[in-house]
Amino acid sequence: MLLKELFEDDGKHVSFCFGRMNPPTIGHAEVFKKLKSLGGDYKIFVTMTQDKKENPLDYLTKTKFIKLIHPEYADSVVVDTNLNTIGKVCSYLYDLGYRNATFVAGSDRLSGFQKIITDYNGVEGKAHGYYKFDVLDFESSGQRDPDSPGVSGISASKAREKAVAGDLEGFEEATGAGEYAKPLYDAVRKGMGIKESYEESLDEVDRRGFLKGLGAAALAGAGMSAGSAKAEGPLPVMATIKFKLPNGEIKTIKKDLGNSYDYRLDDAKKDLENLLDRKGIKNYTIHLDRYNSDSKTDRDTTMKTDYVDRSPAVGRGSKDDYMDKGPYTAKHSSASYMDRSKEKEFRDMGNY
Repeated sequence: MLLKELFEDDGKHVSFCFGRMNPPTIGHAEVFKKLKSLGGDYKIFVTMTQDKKENPLDYLTKTKFIKLIHPEYADSVVVDTNLNTIGKVCSYLYDLGYRNATFVAGSDRLSGFQKIITDYNGVEGKAHGYYKFDVLDFESSGQRDPDSPGVSGISASKAREKAVAGDLEGFEEATGAGEYAKPLYDAVRKGMGIKESYEESLDEVDRRGFLKGLGAAALAGAGMSAGSAKAEGPLPVMATIKFKLPNGEIKTIKKDLGNSYDYRLDDAKKDLENLLDRKGIKNYTIHLDRYNSDSKTDRDTTMKTDYVDRSPAVGRGSKDDYMDKGPYTAKHSSASYMDRSKEKEFRDMGNY
């Protein structure tokens, strides 16, 4: 027996859980309810395992969302990156003076944890530290049945499946995240390496050479080659695409179109419009600049500017409707050239 055991209150009790919760679901909420119902102190621990397939959320993101979604249990969530195994968790609780402990988990996880916790109770010399609970109980938060339509059938894996399928409504139902469903859904998809359609559409420019191919075809139709256009024609083109995401975020992406559209700025504009429209992105602004590729000032030279404003008209739609259902107006700069410094006017354009 360790000396500190002689001076501890052996009646101090704690209930606790330890799980991946990636993402937290309504099933995990049942675990939290069970912990609280047992009376006394209770603590919530989560694992630090992270990977794209089954554990898309990192440790701090998980704990943050648990606190946001379940504020009534926020004070009981323990955030400590040192507690990455069940053995360390038990040692941590023992060092806090607890001598009676109850571990809570779903029926599918309970027996595995029961064996590990029991086997190392009172065993010294282990890397996870030492613990010796006088009373160890194990409680199920409820029966788990993956084929059940109710809470007992909900799992983090099913929530991830909903995220992969793009089913936000199903994901919200599985997680019970309420107002935090969309941010949690986005975090899970990002952690799984899923690119949103608006990013994929613009990546097509580089990945498939979409615009370059169409531009080359346009030049061929005009009886020119890209090489000859570059040598004798206007400066190459930089496209700046500014658009609003469903969550209200304004995103700006620049794409170098090179010399493919030397004599066909309208073609570049139309190709970009068609690409964005096919992807369902209606609320955007396209800004086309010519730049001096030989400039030593990182393209801060005079620019010929042309842009299409697809931002919604004032008063059209609700504030949450980022899709512009109305017609757009093509606008052209009255001046042939403008200084690059004036591009701030474009970046600072108003509501999208």
